[in-house]
Amino acid sequence: NTMYIPSILYSLPAMNLSEAQTNKIQQCASAKFLQTIGVAKTFPRAVAYGSSDFGGMGLTNLYTESSCLKIDCIINNFKVDSELSKVMRLTLRWLQINSGTSLPILESNQTLAYIPNNWFISVKNFINKLDVKIKIRNLWTPTLCRKNDIIIMDEINNMDINSTHKRIFNNWRLFFRVNVISEITNAQGTHILGKFLTKYNLTQYTPTSTLMWPNQQPPHTKYFTVWLNLIRKITGIDNRGKLPMGKRLGEWLSETTNNIPSNINFLIHKNNESKFTNKKYSKYN
Repeated sequence: NTMYIPSILYSLPAMNLSEAQTNKIQQCASAKFLQTIGVAKTFPRAVAYGSSDFGGMGLTNLYTESSCLKIDCIINNFKVDSELSKVMRLTLRWLQINSGTSLPILESNQTLAYIPNNWFISVKNFINKLDVKIKIRNLWTPTLCRKNDIIIMDEINNMDINSTHKRIFNNWRLFFRVNVISEITNAQGTHILGKFLTKYNLTQYTPTSTLMWPNQQPPHTKYFTVWLNLIRKITGIDNRGKLPMGKRLGEWLSETTNNIPSNINFLIHKNNESKFTNKKYSKYN
């Protein structure tokens, strides 16, 4: 059917199919085609789909074709101010805050197995294999707020942790609505606040972030130890939540003062040192 192939190609960019799924779809058609041209159906697919410049047959691979069409869709839509481009930007921002990483997700080669799979993640998985980056201007990413600050998910991704624990930890991070360590420390930057170290009274927790976050309900309290243990590993806190000397937070960075939590009273002096007026601290401060 001459109308069938164009309709498939038209719908491919909108599909969110994995490599295994597209290979399964193409498997029967490829075997039949190879037999038709006098080639055994068991002929190595790497050679069949390989470039003719390197001795391959140059057949079109459905997964590669669909992924390239998706990249074309991104490039073409981000050049214009259309309704679709707005939706795509919103989706990227949603994914960025879900990932919690400092690099835009399409510029990083990290495997983000802990966030839900979707259309952009399928593109990311493809370009990761090719070691390719897609740079899009003016995308929001979390930034450091203080000297010695840490972007939490960057540290977690650098650790040897299975994807299940990463997902559990990230769910707690989304519930607390934090991106950097300075958002969970006291004003002096010497202790992690007690409300982030206990699984009690979570229903009364009120986030202070002014960003738009996904509506993450508190995970089951039996998984709180995953959050607690990993926070201890990346910060080095003791049992009272005290940061070691080398990891205590310093002055606020003037270019990111707008990211300071709104519940901290402070004055920024000319020498970039913070003079805090809030003298009421919890037992962990």
